[in-house]
Amino acid sequence: MTGNENVPKGNDNLRRLAEERLRGGRSDEGRAMREMSAEDLLYELQVHQAELQAQNEELVRAKADVEEALRKYTELYDFAPVGYFTLDESIVIREVNLTGSALLGRDREKLTGRPFLLFVAMEDRNAFHEFYQGLLHSDHRRTFEVKLQEEGEPPVHVRIEGISRQWAEKRSCLVTTTDISRIKLLEQERVEHIARLERADEVKTQFIAMASHELRNPLFVVISAIDLIQAGRLGALSEKQHQTLDAAQKNAHMLQRMVEEMLDLSSMGKNDISLKREFVDIADIISDAVASFLDRFSAKGIDLKMDVEPALPLLCADRQRLMQVLDNILENALKFTEQGEIVIRATRQDGMIRLSVSDTGIGLAARHLENIFEPFFRVEPSEMGTGLGLHIVKRIVNSRGQSFTFNIRQL
Repeated sequence: MTGNENVPKGNDNLRRLAEERLRGGRSDEGRAMREMSAEDLLYELQVHQAELQAQNEELVRAKADVEEALRKYTELYDFAPVGYFTLDESIVIREVNLTGSALLGRDREKLTGRPFLLFVAMEDRNAFHEFYQGLLHSDHRRTFEVKLQEEGEPPVHVRIEGISRQWAEKRSCLVTTTDISRIKLLEQERVEHIARLERADEVKTQFIAMASHELRNPLFVVISAIDLIQAGRLGALSEKQHQTLDAAQKNAHMLQRMVEEMLDLSSMGKNDISLKREFVDIADIISDAVASFLDRFSAKGIDLKMDVEPALPLLCADRQRLMQVLDNILENALKFTEQGEIVIRATRQDGMIRLSVSDTGIGLAARHLENIFEPFFRVEPSEMGTGLGLHIVKRIVNSRGQSFTFNIRQL
């Protein structure tokens, strides 16, 4: 038996080359090996063995690191809060994590190889199929909401997000599924709650309109009777009787105003306010407003002035609504001004007419500023009035597409 009979044939050439070098001494390595003693050779072999052991230990550690990383990845994949699916071109499940299998109510082993469409609610299958075909041939992430449902079970609303990938010569999709059933339930409850509020608001509006309408006619009779008595048509009155009737008349007119405001609010509803536009002279409208309030301001010792820029152009507006705006603002100013003056101004500004009302009123606490245009808002619950005046003003102004600002001294 020769020395190389057991050497694999694939290494014959290397073996032959090594033996020739050792016999012929044609290399420095060969001479060095001949000159080395058995002890040196043994040492070299031990060194190589130690190197191999170190390399083996490094490989073992690397293998352990890879196995640990794989374990962590598997745990993250399996116990992620969303379901992970790998679907092929035929929408067949190829891989799924534990969360996804729990979402479908099946063991993972029983899901692999089954069509995903079997778990999609019947009414959503066509839409989902169309979505998936678009996803399969797209390079972008896409999202879709669908109901998953097994026969006899309630549907589960999920949000699907996926992206397609090319594997070898086939394409597949990586898909995540997030259970949004709770969100859908809250959305439905919100819609139903809004519908109930709208129905309640409609009933309230109808009641306000009916009550106001029923109050208007008898109130008109009361005011007319007070006016007749005040005018002496039913006989002379003493000073004390005049004072009593003045108070009754004042409160009757206040009640009449409240009724009119509630009727206005109910007629406005939620829709835009219809306007009867015509060309009007803003100076005439301001003059009429001042004339209707002058006595009441004078009785409180407050000056009511108008400051209108000369030669203002005619304004295309609803005269009645514009009067209503000024009337409500002046009523508010009268209520909260104890001394000083109220000035109504009209000036040109950027090709438009700027109408403003300023007063020397008591001001308002900062916490109330964001609520002053809300319907029925009153600073104090015991305060007289409906709290509708400024709300109606803003509704009218906004219906014309114009801006409305309210600057007030804060307390």
